[in-house]
Amino acid sequence: MTRVAFIGVGAMGGRMARRLLDAGHELTVWNRTSSKATPLADAGAARAPTPAEAARRAEIVITMVADQAALEAVSEGPGGDRLPSEDGCRDVDGWTRSCDRAASAAAARG
Repeated sequence: MTRVAFIGVGAMGGRMARRLLDAGHELTVWNRTSSKATPLADAGAARAPTPAEAARRAEIVITMVADQAALEAVSEGPGGDRLPSEDGCRDVDGWTRSCDRAASAAAARG
């Protein structure tokens, strides 16, 4: 199965991460509020000490955080190190953004 890192396992992210775990994927989780990752760790997910460590061996990195500021805090702040991962890793961002921000992100990616 696929090695997945899930960054942000609150109300929405926790449910999505649990489905991945139940489907048999190798799941590593990290959350700013560590206790929110406990149910997933109890169910068999690995718990990473930092977002970067969660992403290090992942084939897919999913970030499910509140907004752009939260994404920048976990990906570029202490412990984020721009979320390094293996070559060929897919990155899935699942945060709320405005249409303007979505258009800017798409333009930046070409």
